[in-house]
Amino acid sequence: MTRLGITFEEVALAAEQITQEGEKPTIEKIRTNLGGTGSNSTIAKYFNEWKHQNAAHQDNQQPAVFSSNLVDFALKRAWDQLNQETANKIEIIQKEAQEQINTIKNTLLVTENNFNKLREDFNQLNENLNQVSAEKELVLLDLKSLREEHRLLQERYQALDEKYTEMQHVNNQHINHLIAAHNHETAQIEEKSKQQSNDHEKFISEMKTQYEAERQQHVLLVDSLKVTNQQRTNSLKALENTLKEKEIKIIALITENKFIILERDSVLAQLTQQENQLKWMMDKSLIDSKVVDKINTIPIMTNALEKLDLNMNQIMSDKFKEMNDSIKQLRELKVAVIDE
Repeated sequence: MTRLGITFEEVALAAEQITQEGEKPTIEKIRTNLGGTGSNSTIAKYFNEWKHQNAAHQDNQQPAVFSSNLVDFALKRAWDQLNQETANKIEIIQKEAQEQINTIKNTLLVTENNFNKLREDFNQLNENLNQVSAEKELVLLDLKSLREEHRLLQERYQALDEKYTEMQHVNNQHINHLIAAHNHETAQIEEKSKQQSNDHEKFISEMKTQYEAERQQHVLLVDSLKVTNQQRTNSLKALENTLKEKEIKIIALITENKFIILERDSVLAQLTQQENQLKWMMDKSLIDSKVVDKINTIPIMTNALEKLDLNMNQIMSDKFKEMNDSIKQLRELKVAVIDE
């Protein structure tokens, strides 16, 4: 803050002080007394006014009045100096306060930026949390759906297993019935063939012993043999038709068995796929212990089903082989009868 210009009172007080000190006041001395302030022209102006006033009232001026004016000038000068010092201190304090305010503003700006950044980070973390929660809910829904599909597949597997067991029991009964009927028919055919063979041998023996006696009846005997042969041929054809019908039934049974096996393989494939999915879920620690126990039973059920399938295939293969051997024997017997 700049100092105000000098006043008349200040110049007059300085001149009075110089005079009391026994010296003659001059512009330079007054300026030095004032602390080097004020221009020479201003000091000269006020100094001339003081000299005129001092000359006009010197004779009539009382010492008390002079002393009172001198004290007033001294007080005013001290007051002005105090105001100047106070103004300087206030200016310094204002500058320091402004610097502190600027520092606080900068700190506040940095703090606000940091707060905004933290708030953005918090919002991002909150969004990530919401996203993770949504993904968790989707995974739980997928797990629930997989459990439901697994339960349905298990129920379907149990139903198919029961159906497979029932079909196996029916197939075994049917095969046993076919084997029994085949054995019975084979025994009948063998007995009939033996009887026919015995009759034929007896007939040949009688023919040899009575050949000459029954020569005249040869034509009738030949006709009788033709009729008998025709009957045997018809009987063999009927037997062959019966065997063909049985072969057709066996083929139908084999076809039905293949469909059952294909359906069982489809269920096994679905169970295997479901087992892999559940194992993946188990590795992600999203399946409880009860579901894990159920999963562990799937390979045991699959192995049992495969073993059962092997046993059934072996039994069917053995039965079909026996029936093929029987059919082959019947055909050979047919050829032998025809040749006879």
